[in-house]
Amino acid sequence: MLKRIISGGQTGADVTALKLTLEHGYPHGGWCPRGRRSLAGPIPASCQLRETPSKDYLQRTE
Repeated sequence: MLKRIISGGQTGADVTALKLTLEHGYPHGGWCPRGRRSLAGPIPASCQLRETPSKDYLQRTE
């Protein structure tokens, strides 16, 4: 049974997973770069991701 989706808000599968969590009400979380940035544009505030101190994508990935 699905308990929680963890995402970094990256373009592609991560964004798709976040969209599904919002559409179906699944719990989710994870980290995104400061400013909620992704290569596809800003990550919506409705996505429950915490921002890293840095804008660097590498810090989010770690």
